[in-house]
Amino acid sequence: MDSLRRDAERGVRWTGLASMSTGALQFLQIAVLANFLTPIEFGLMGTVLLVLQLQSALSDLGVSMAFIQAPKVEPAQRTALYAMHVGVATAFALAQWWFAGPLARLLGEPDLAPLLAAAGLAIPLAALAAQFRMHFHKELRMGPVSVIEILATGSYVLISIPLGINGFGAWSLVAGYLAQAVVTAVGTVWVGWRQYPITAAPSFKGTAPLLRFGWFSMWEKVVIFLNSRLDQVLITTALGVEALGLYTMALNLVIYPLQRVQQAVSQVMFPLFAKQQDDRGSLARGYLGALRLLNLFHAPVLAGIAVTAPVFIPLIIGPAWVSAIPVVQILALYAYWRSTGSPGGNLLMATGRTDTGFHWNLLMLCATVPTMSVAARWGGVEGIAWGLVLLHTAMAPVYYRMVIRTIIGEHARAYAHILLQPVLLAGIMAAGVWGVHQALAGDGLVTLLLLIGTGMLIYPLLLRIFLPGILGEYRRFLPDRFR
Repeated sequence: MDSLRRDAERGVRWTGLASMSTGALQFLQIAVLANFLTPIEFGLMGTVLLVLQLQSALSDLGVSMAFIQAPKVEPAQRTALYAMHVGVATAFALAQWWFAGPLARLLGEPDLAPLLAAAGLAIPLAALAAQFRMHFHKELRMGPVSVIEILATGSYVLISIPLGINGFGAWSLVAGYLAQAVVTAVGTVWVGWRQYPITAAPSFKGTAPLLRFGWFSMWEKVVIFLNSRLDQVLITTALGVEALGLYTMALNLVIYPLQRVQQAVSQVMFPLFAKQQDDRGSLARGYLGALRLLNLFHAPVLAGIAVTAPVFIPLIIGPAWVSAIPVVQILALYAYWRSTGSPGGNLLMATGRTDTGFHWNLLMLCATVPTMSVAARWGGVEGIAWGLVLLHTAMAPVYYRMVIRTIIGEHARAYAHILLQPVLLAGIMAAGVWGVHQALAGDGLVTLLLLIGTGMLIYPLLLRIFLPGILGEYRRFLPDRFR
């Protein structure tokens, strides 16, 4: 167990490094390109990503997650599953190229067609690398994956920013995205093939349990996609691509910081939970501990984004995006509740309960469709943001009873405390930052730095007062020389 814990901590360090590096690079990209690209051009790329994410969920067939969850996969099975994944992904890319024109006409955006056709190349590229990535994840070897991720994100930024500055519009984002896909595929296959070569003759014998797990996993991903992207689909179809660009910018500003951390932790939690899936006590302790640390990090980051948005958006993102300020502030609340579900998804996948995850996400979809439809008619983009906040807040207790309690047993009081305490502490911090902002004159860079510094002083002080020792738990994930 100590060895497993050390592997997990080492994995978090690597993925944490990757998350911080890629997060900084992506923020740089957004900050620069927001001053050269219009909301319509960001909206076009947002539409392309919607299609790619759906294609990715379907073309994977859920096999990647099954590969981690299964105790052992034979070499012949690996070859068969690899060939199947690449073949299906290639077929999806060809279908995207074929239907790009009709979809663009349906949405009334003719400029979308060539972007969709070109971006489809990323689907088979991702499939080439997927199984090797899963091997590294399964063995908690996050070093190679993290280095490749940093290099790939760097290529995205290095390609997209010069093209965007020189007037290539949405094509700058598509070109950067494809560059990222190429670097990821080439790097992962080059490193992975040396460690885990695929040389056996293919055979589907004995793959039925993997495919069954993958079937539920795939449809769960599709339903998750619909749940998490229905807001953007509604905005695209009802309010237009320009409104989607504004909303996507606001969503990226609140989701990116969390998404990078969640990805870093999830890449370790899933294989770690999978190794502990027969020990309910260890699962409960690991899940609640991870959720606690994540929430105590997410809450102040989101509160800080919300309270400083009136300063940093016009200053850094640009005056053209000022109308995104209230959307950012509302979505910060939604992002917190959404983030609390991430460790639960890893728990379900690791224990093979993809059926429960599918049923939960289907229930959420049934609640999301009418909520978002009413919210869009009621208040446009801001109405959709408020609809997401109310829906996810109301469904949090249902999620615990239907999903979490099923896996780890009864821990209602601890679960509620872990969810609500970070909100209270972050709220106190945000109130202090807001008070300082009111006392300062101007909204320049100095003001922004002072507000960030105020938050960084208040929140650790609150942790020392109300949660003595918690900072030591975070320090465990730092390299020894920094502890």
